[in-house]
Amino acid sequence: APATAAAKSADLKFADGFDPAAAESLKAAVAELGLEGEKGQKFVDLQIARHAKAAAEQAEAAKKVQTEWVEALKADKEVGGADFEANQKTAARAVEKFGGAEFKALLDRTGLGNHPDFARFCVRVGKAMADDSVAGASGGAGSAPSPSQILSRAYPTMNIKE
Repeated sequence: APATAAAKSADLKFADGFDPAAAESLKAAVAELGLEGEKGQKFVDLQIARHAKAAAEQAEAAKKVQTEWVEALKADKEVGGADFEANQKTAARAVEKFGGAEFKALLDRTGLGNHPDFARFCVRVGKAMADDSVAGASGGAGSAPSPSQILSRAYPTMNIKE
């Protein structure tokens, strides 16, 4: 009976584009169980439906997690709120500079870029890589002292004129 079932398993029908390795696995199971004809096809159809349902449930659960992450991110005290959009741009610059296109594709594919801890990390990196500026570089109150001022402070008894 198993030899006959193996020969008959070649007659099983699969949808176009069905994974060939999965089809071979199902054919082997049908042959091992000694299923023929409609019984074999019914087994295959039930397995395919079971896996499709599980995949749909998994996709829905992943979508729910992504939604929860984005909501948590928008409400986050450090990177959310009114500065959310600006912080997203800052994080994107960090990912672009240090991760590149392949890394960004990975984040998009997995949704990891929406995880609050990872997003906070990227925002912090983006802020740290921002161009440094000198306080008071425009010559305001915090501007650097002149050489004569430095000398006057270092040697207060000297009469240095500017």
